[in-house]
Amino acid sequence: MHTRFAPTAGVAALIASAAFATPADATAGTQSWVMNGPTVQGADHTVRIAAAGPIRGAGVLTQEFEETEGGDIVHAVWHLPHGTVTADAVEDFGVDFHPTSCRGTATASGTWVISGGTGAYAGATGHGTFTGSGTIVGTRDDHGRCLGPESGADPQVAIVTLRGSGVAEVP
Repeated sequence: MHTRFAPTAGVAALIASAAFATPADATAGTQSWVMNGPTVQGADHTVRIAAAGPIRGAGVLTQEFEETEGGDIVHAVWHLPHGTVTADAVEDFGVDFHPTSCRGTATASGTWVISGGTGAYAGATGHGTFTGSGTIVGTRDDHGRCLGPESGADPQVAIVTLRGSGVAEVP
């Protein structure tokens, strides 16, 4: 199962503050971000990202997943008002699922690396860590039995919010 993201009040505040930010000239420093966007009945919904630091703004994120022996790798592009940011993340994702309630708690953690960008973020670099948590609501069959993660069935809803921190530089 891959990480999916969901809105919270804190995310909304960060998105609102980042939406009107403009990039500065060459800068380096602390970088943070929050991303969210639910998966409903197996369909991914728009993933939103809000970033603060040398790379800042609010936008959407596109991503591709690569499963490896060392963990899932997420290849992402942050589409922000003043350019894009290319980042890769190595992710460890787990679910503590309870078949009786057909719900589970999701956790995620990992590392991220920024390897470039376009527009105001051309040549951007950075790295850091992230954590996340959320809820998974399983699907039930026609007889009301829970189809948990082991069944291979998509959950009804997966809601996880990720928060990253580290450093970044924009030349």
